[in-house]
Amino acid sequence: KWSKTMVGVSSRTDAPLWALELLRKFTIRYPDGQTFGKRTFTLQDVLEKKSTGADAEPLIEISYESKAKHFERLSQRTGVKFEDMLFLDNEYGNCEEISALGVTVVHCPGGVTSRQFESGLETFPSGDIVG
Repeated sequence: KWSKTMVGVSSRTDAPLWALELLRKFTIRYPDGQTFGKRTFTLQDVLEKKSTGADAEPLIEISYESKAKHFERLSQRTGVKFEDMLFLDNEYGNCEEISALGVTVVHCPGGVTSRQFESGLETFPSGDIVG
């Protein structure tokens, strides 16, 4: 069902090198019974799969510009419409800004959990803010 899903990152920061370092350290556990020889992988592993094509750059937008600008560029690069996107963020202001574009949004004030991610998938596509 999700085999053609693209994963991107939007980070609004004035410290882009630090944000890139975090991508290398953000560890994700495989679901029970699906280890594929490893117990974990990083967000950078996901982004380096370059799911938009063999020659494509990873979908990373890191700058101090607004999240809306990040999403406009991600949409232009991928051809994915806003209503076909899911966004998770800890800052409610970012959630409001991106929801206004028509993106389904999950507010994660304490950080992203698998439960919040699943909630976003269940709500998708709605263009609403969940959480």
